[in-house]
Amino acid sequence: MRKLLERTAALGLCLLSAVSAQAQTNWSELTDQAREEGSLVVYHSQLGAEHFIDFVKTFEEETGIKVELLDGRASETAERVRSESASGKGKGDLLITSDAVLMGLEAEELLQPHGDLPNLANLREGFVPTDNSIPVFVQSYGILVNTDQVAPEDYPKEWTDLLDPKWKGQIISNDPRAIGVGLASLGPLYETYGSDFLEGLAKQDITFSRNIRLEERRVAQGEFAINLAQVFSFAISEYEGLPVTLVVPGPSVPYTPMSAAVLRDADHVAAAKLFLNAYLSDQAQLLYANVGLIPVVEGVVEQADPEVRDFVGVDLMGWIGPENRGPAVAEMKRVFGE
Repeated sequence: MRKLLERTAALGLCLLSAVSAQAQTNWSELTDQAREEGSLVVYHSQLGAEHFIDFVKTFEEETGIKVELLDGRASETAERVRSESASGKGKGDLLITSDAVLMGLEAEELLQPHGDLPNLANLREGFVPTDNSIPVFVQSYGILVNTDQVAPEDYPKEWTDLLDPKWKGQIISNDPRAIGVGLASLGPLYETYGSDFLEGLAKQDITFSRNIRLEERRVAQGEFAINLAQVFSFAISEYEGLPVTLVVPGPSVPYTPMSAAVLRDADHVAAAKLFLNAYLSDQAQLLYANVGLIPVVEGVVEQADPEVRDFVGVDLMGWIGPENRGPAVAEMKRVFGE
């Protein structure tokens, strides 16, 4: 990853020449203010991901702004924001998490407008910011296949291929009966293919687990042929040399959109906005694309390493928002049991 960072240019903190003179002046003033603030506190749920740490280090080097990171589960960071706001002792400036979490915090008026960031103009079609949050990357889901057990010609080409009786007893999946990767993957499949698809999967005697990394290891060790709810980035970045491969059934894939927002009680608002703009630079987005996370900025897919380009250029199926979670979980429990 460090070699990738060395190959990239600056994070695009300066304006493009096409931006108006007034906008350049405003952005220059905000940049100066951000550097005067000198620090920034970011809450996130990326669990020590190297590509994120590399981005943060580069941001610090280019701006002189010290970034303090607080890493935790999405539910934990959201609750921290709520409790700090209620106590009047807010520490965080910026939150990076799933759209579902930010939608809840936005409804509770715990976010503030990000304003007109220059790099918002580069967002891909379909990625639309709200007044208080901006899309930053997408986590998508395929399947992990044990290559010692499954020949390439037998890889599932469509999601419905998983209903073939030959896979009975050969599939493990993160549990979709609770909020997590399993629901994020199977929820959109249910909405796309209906209850008949879930009932077909139920006949396959799927083993459910609530440990994502253990599910992957059990496939790598040959205990199962397929992991059904496989995060793209984990398979691409962490299993080189093992008898597994990421397979992306067609015609599209489930996903979880991730966004970022300035917190209502932020002390370092200008620094937070500068960070957000840098997050949408080509170079920052390329760090994400090259580990299998889908970029939200135009032209980055085409710049990604050849071995990941097809994965990050896939068509997206859908995602489970807060309003759909309850019905989806209920259907999973009905089909697969409590």
